[in-house]
Amino acid sequence: MPVDVISTPVSHPELELRLLELTVDNPTGLKEDTSHESIFIDVVEIYPERSRTKRGLRPGGLASYFPQSAELNSGRGVDAGPTLLRIIFVEDPAYADSSLPPLNRGRPSLNKTALWLHHRFGVSLSFYQNMSPTLELRATGCGYFTKYDQAEKAIALIGFYQNSHGFDGGPVHIWFSHSLQEPRSSTYVIYNTPPGAKKHIFMCAEKQDSSLLLRPLAVDAFMEEDYHDAWHLKTGCWRTKLVYFEDDSRISTFTPAQCVKAVEELHDIDKNLHVAHGNFQDLLEKLDFLLSIREKYLTYAAHLSPPAHFSQRDITSIDESLSLLRLRGQFGLRWTRNYYERARIRINLFFNLTTQADSRTNLDIARLTTKISVTAQRDSSSMITIAAVTMFFLPGSFVSTLFSMVFFDAETNQRGKMNLSVSSQWWLFPLVAIPLTILVFVIWIVWQRQRQARVLKEVEEVQQMTPRLEDVERSSIFSEKKIH
Repeated sequence: MPVDVISTPVSHPELELRLLELTVDNPTGLKEDTSHESIFIDVVEIYPERSRTKRGLRPGGLASYFPQSAELNSGRGVDAGPTLLRIIFVEDPAYADSSLPPLNRGRPSLNKTALWLHHRFGVSLSFYQNMSPTLELRATGCGYFTKYDQAEKAIALIGFYQNSHGFDGGPVHIWFSHSLQEPRSSTYVIYNTPPGAKKHIFMCAEKQDSSLLLRPLAVDAFMEEDYHDAWHLKTGCWRTKLVYFEDDSRISTFTPAQCVKAVEELHDIDKNLHVAHGNFQDLLEKLDFLLSIREKYLTYAAHLSPPAHFSQRDITSIDESLSLLRLRGQFGLRWTRNYYERARIRINLFFNLTTQADSRTNLDIARLTTKISVTAQRDSSSMITIAAVTMFFLPGSFVSTLFSMVFFDAETNQRGKMNLSVSSQWWLFPLVAIPLTILVFVIWIVWQRQRQARVLKEVEEVQQMTPRLEDVERSSIFSEKKIH
């Protein structure tokens, strides 16, 4: 029978009604849910005298493992006692979103496992609001709500937050509920838990003193320690790459192609360090959030009747752990800022080295061009000389050919000897050839000067159309001043 989820009462409608705009069939019938067969659930439960763990539970087995009877807070037997701590690890690649596939950029449509957890343990609907992998930005945020009874007495603290693991995997979503009523049980629902954090929590429950998990915010300290460790290791890897490019003796041998590749790698390092810096900042804010939860929880517990009692050792140990994590987070925040500023310095250095190499190449090209121009000019001068010599002889040859002039006559006398005589009209040749030669040279010189004048005029026109370099620099400086 269809169940209208919109009729579900909520305490913060301004936050939760957005996800109530859906209707599902039998949200508690998990045995019929085959849409997400990749969901696996691990459970840790702590009782007064013992602990119980379960790995690889499928959604269809949740109803039988957590029965809807009074056993909810009394374990699996009479001797077990009440459940003081329950941690449910949900490995769901779809992040509780039943709209996958296809790719959907809207709000998630909750699958039956998420809805069962909502109905069974009161997991806040606002916790699921940004848990779809298809959302372009998943910002669950940090929030907590106080639950009151009919007498307006605080009976529980409920909240959630998110840990990001960068580009390597999806975020970790953590929901918690701390009851203020006896026996003051706590419930955690954690989606996509990092293997390290889950391993250590199971290790503490199975091989250590499981009661240590009952300390206020002990589970959160495990999660935030793993969060810090993950980003600390990543930052260390990026620092190693950065130090490689800071070795001046090594980069002095880089070729221009290697410099370009180095700039690309440094940009990637710089991007990752910015992401790490944001996550260290997020870690500090998360720790402040948890400390505020702790203060609120202890304040409410102190006003209970009778007041709740916590050992000083339990309170102090968690304070010490969170304080140490906060100092480590500040260290990571400070040094990621230092590293990405150093990365920017190296990027500028390699960019300048590449620019200088390009400038040297352009200078070499300019020198070669100058040599080619000088050689071409020399060849041009030789050609002009040859042309001038040719023009010097051309008018005389033209006149001599035109008038069939013969300067010398060779005759044989009566004795049989060869006599060489000069023509009586020889003076006509220089009379015509010399003025004609002078005229040709004058015409050639005038033509050359007119041609050079046209070229100079074109150059002047181009220079007038092109702004001077000083004017460009002055205008750019003025523009920068206006911008700033």
